[in-house]
Amino acid sequence: MAKEKTKKTKGFGYRFTHNKAAMIGLIILVLELLVFFIGPSVYPIDPNQAGAGGFNAAPDAAHILGTDTLGRDCLSRLLYGGRTSLFIGISAMAISVLLGSVLGLLAGYFRGACEAIVMRLADIFMSFPTTILALVLVAVVGPSIGTVIGVIGVLGWPGIAKLLYGNVIATRNQEYVEASRIMGMSNFRIIMRDILPNSITPLLMAMPFRMSQAILTESSLSFLGAGIQAPQASWGNIIYAAQNLTVFTMRPWIWIPPGLCIIVTVVAINLLGEGLRAAMDPKSAK
Repeated sequence: MAKEKTKKTKGFGYRFTHNKAAMIGLIILVLELLVFFIGPSVYPIDPNQAGAGGFNAAPDAAHILGTDTLGRDCLSRLLYGGRTSLFIGISAMAISVLLGSVLGLLAGYFRGACEAIVMRLADIFMSFPTTILALVLVAVVGPSIGTVIGVIGVLGWPGIAKLLYGNVIATRNQEYVEASRIMGMSNFRIIMRDILPNSITPLLMAMPFRMSQAILTESSLSFLGAGIQAPQASWGNIIYAAQNLTVFTMRPWIWIPPGLCIIVTVVAINLLGEGLRAAMDPKSAK
């Protein structure tokens, strides 16, 4: 009886909270959110104020991470850049999930012409390198936070759509779905009540990975000069300064902190995603 009771208590919450890697990732992300969104009020230095602490000044008591080529405080720009990069990652992920979910559900449930159009569009989008296509689209529309979020979000929908499409195909002919059709329920109600709840688990597992991909794509675009534009800070455009050989070799305090932030954030998100996958699908973790 005791063994049986223990097995029953080991549900999703138990498996997730007892996954050490997932907990480490979650703690890192929570700490980052606190630091990047509360930090600027504790460290109230204008990230765009030029020349206040001297140019290319090494870290000291007044400027903990030193100053950049224009004399702006590097720690302040790192904090505001963290806000920007995380906001872009979350927003772009939300757009990808929303767009991909709708198209994947429609293609998998209705099949026929809808399936052919959505899947071929997904194949076309996935045939182009994401960064190159994003560079072209941003160059055409013009770089801004809205543009970067929109472009990354739209380019991320094919993977989500294909993932959900496969699960809908496996679900649409189940007996409970057929029973709903016989009862005369509308397609919309069947999709929302029967199809989506039973197909959403892989989607939830994919969301953290999509967010980390969005952060990396934004950083790549900003590093190439086509993403977030100065004076607004993001981790990518802070590292952009490292293209200068003098900055890269002589002023590591300018580019190493944002580089570490990108690495730590992406690793933490991926650890969280792996923890969700293992908790939702215990068989895959064996």
